[in-house]
Amino acid sequence: MTVPDQAASVGPGLYVTAHRIAGTGPIHTAIQYVDDEGRHEWISAGPKGFSGRLVSGVGADGAKIRMSDRPENNHVVGRITPPQGLTNADYWDLVRSADAAYRDNVDYDLFPERQDSYNSNSYTRGILDATGGTYTAPFGDYYGGDSPLPARRFAPPHLLDTGFVNSLKPQAAPILRRLP
Repeated sequence: MTVPDQAASVGPGLYVTAHRIAGTGPIHTAIQYVDDEGRHEWISAGPKGFSGRLVSGVGADGAKIRMSDRPENNHVVGRITPPQGLTNADYWDLVRSADAAYRDNVDYDLFPERQDSYNSNSYTRGILDATGGTYTAPFGDYYGGDSPLPARRFAPPHLLDTGFVNSLKPQAAPILRRLP
C-alpha cells in the first residue's frame, strides 16, 4: 500500500486532503490549493458547536481558521484538475466563490447515509462536482462521499428559483445563428 504524501510537502496545484477524525475515526476531507509561491490555502466543512449544521470555512498559512485542515495535519488522497480553460488559480477562485454562496444551512451528521444529511466529504465532493473539477480521490471509500451536496447549495442567491441548472460548471456560449 502506498503511503500518501503529507499535504505540507506537495508543490503547486490543487489537492483533496484528508485526516482521520480524532486520529482514529472516519476520514474527513478538505480541498487544498498551493500557489506558485508555495503558499497554502484550504477549504472544508464540518459541524460547528451544537448547531447541527454543516458549516464551511477557508484557512490559509498563518491563519487560525480550520486548523485541523492545516497541511501538516493532512495527507493528499487525490489530485484535482480544473475544468478545461481554467488555471489552478482561476479554479480556486471559482471554488472560493461557490463556497461564499453556500449558506451553511444543511443538516450535519458524521454518517450521513444513515441520517439523510451531509458531512465534510459530502461538501468536498459536492463543491468539486458543482464547479466542474475532476478528481482522483476515492470518495466512495469515505462516509458521505457517495452523498455529494447538491450543486444548487452553491448557487448565488440571485440565481435561486430561476430555473438555475443544477451545475456551476462553465458552459460553452450558445451558438448564435444569423437570422435571414
